[in-house]
Amino acid sequence: MSRGGKREGAGRPSTITPLLEFQILEDCRRLAWQKRLEQSRERASKAAGVSWQEEGEADPLDLPQHQRAIVSYYGSLHPEQKIPGDLPEEVRYAIEIIRDNKKKLEDKPRHYRMPLPGLYRGREAIIKEVAKLRGVSPRAVRTIWEANPDV
Repeated sequence: MSRGGKREGAGRPSTITPLLEFQILEDCRRLAWQKRLEQSRERASKAAGVSWQEEGEADPLDLPQHQRAIVSYYGSLHPEQKIPGDLPEEVRYAIEIIRDNKKKLEDKPRHYRMPLPGLYRGREAIIKEVAKLRGVSPRAVRTIWEANPDV
């Protein structure tokens, strides 16, 4: 990554080694893929009508660890079993939401081959995160990313 000047090799030499440049590219690829996958899952869930909490209710996933295990057991692993009556109200509510969302998603096809959406607004956040992680300027990360169009 040369800097400045019109001819090849003109300007100050780069302080970024080829190894660091490779690591920055890999970080950009990984974070971009994660962001795209996250956006894809959100859209698929919204299209299926999945909701994790109703208006004014607490988030059912903000439960203590031992209660989350119960929710997972009765909500996801064994949804056909009857919910025990001695469970707290929040746990029963979370189990019902998990079961309801599972029914909604069973009718929908898996979205593994779905094209991933672009990163319109997420790109700057990825650049800043990689720059902070690798200790370089956001401008250097952006230049490396733009030099490799496959990211």
